[in-house]
Amino acid sequence: MVKEISSFTGKFLYGLLFVVLFPIFLIFWAKNLEKLIIWQTPKLELIGAVSISLGIALMIKGMFDLIVLGKGLPMNAFPPKNLVTGGIYAWFSHPIYLGTALLSFGLSLELHSSAGLYIVTPILILMMLSLVFGYERPAMKKIFGSSFNQYRPIFSILAFFKKSKNYYIIWNPFRSFAEWVANSRQDWIFFNGKFRIINHSIYAGLAGAVGVGIIAYVTGNSLAALLIAICVISGAAIFARFRWGSGVLLRPFGYWGGILGGITGMIFVHFLFDISLYRILIAGALCAPFTQVLGRLRCLVQGCCHGIAASKDFGIRVWQSQSRIVVLSGLKGEYIHPTQLYSILFNLLLGFLLFAIWLSDDFNGSIVAGLYLILTGIERFTEDAYRGEKQTKMAGGLQENQWIAITALIIGILTTMIKFPRMDVPFGILNLQFLLATLAGGLISAFVMSMDFPKSNARFSRLSG
Repeated sequence: MVKEISSFTGKFLYGLLFVVLFPIFLIFWAKNLEKLIIWQTPKLELIGAVSISLGIALMIKGMFDLIVLGKGLPMNAFPPKNLVTGGIYAWFSHPIYLGTALLSFGLSLELHSSAGLYIVTPILILMMLSLVFGYERPAMKKIFGSSFNQYRPIFSILAFFKKSKNYYIIWNPFRSFAEWVANSRQDWIFFNGKFRIINHSIYAGLAGAVGVGIIAYVTGNSLAALLIAICVISGAAIFARFRWGSGVLLRPFGYWGGILGGITGMIFVHFLFDISLYRILIAGALCAPFTQVLGRLRCLVQGCCHGIAASKDFGIRVWQSQSRIVVLSGLKGEYIHPTQLYSILFNLLLGFLLFAIWLSDDFNGSIVAGLYLILTGIERFTEDAYRGEKQTKMAGGLQENQWIAITALIIGILTTMIKFPRMDVPFGILNLQFLLATLAGGLISAFVMSMDFPKSNARFSRLSG
């Protein structure tokens, strides 16, 4: 995950991190979560023991084959000289990760750890999948080229889908919809071309309104929700302007800047309105996925956050002349990964999951806030590996946003270990103040993200395209 280092010190520290420190951290996490989760674990000690044994065997065999057949180390920062397709790798593409998952699952059963079984193990599996698809597979393709593309272990989920074409039947309607949205841009020009309204204002406006509405409902304060929304938008704009701003990108927006702006706004309204910071954090976590779903539709139309080249069956094509995909990236008519669609589908599932957890009595509120950061960090680490915008920068073998995603994941894990006080569920009232706040949030979001001044060169004056 870092630049290849040939020194013994680098290899030792890397091994120490993932073989010793990371497992200890997971155990520490599970132990601290136990007091926050009341779900019971099934009494399946025999299955746990078998799972542990199989897991250790797979891990040892996988490491052995990488060292002997691959002439390398079982560390993704130090890839083997040879592509290993024999031994256990003829059966499984990632036996070490599979063994790790079985070991974690088995230990959770043996120790009757509800936190380990229901939180830590699933998150660990998602982290490993994210590492595979967000780093290892792209890196292996670059190193081994066609040999890696032809590698097909006996038990391969990807090979199954490619043979059966089941994925295409499910995926194609989503892909076609995303392609239609990406080519649907229309502009309305006023005052001799000095002011412009782009049709994705409907998505931006809905995102702002939904975000303010959810926060207002959970916190019971409409004005506080509106102020947080303004801070989110401001943070996204300022963060992106300083990172990517140019004569072409006068008004870009950055997701992680929005998160920082939102946190700043939460602290501000906490002191201004004396609202519990725990309640505000939960409100932000509950609203963020749904605003992201609507916001990514805006991204599809605008052409921002787009992907790299993809296969014909999987990618979308954009030919709309004002899209950033055409104007800035020069990818007109080429198949690219619909990274915005990946985000939409993920956040839709995440939003319903977090609401389900919040409405149940089985989890502490910290789980809601922490899981948002954890799962978003995992998804963004994977998604950003397939982002194709030219302003994207690399650092230490990863895209910069992938490092931010890792940071968010760590903060999320720490957040889950904080015991939030119990809070009643019902809050907001659908009164005139609530409706006015949501309307204002929608209008502000639509204006900032979808209306501009095309003939101006002032900072923040103009959207691209």
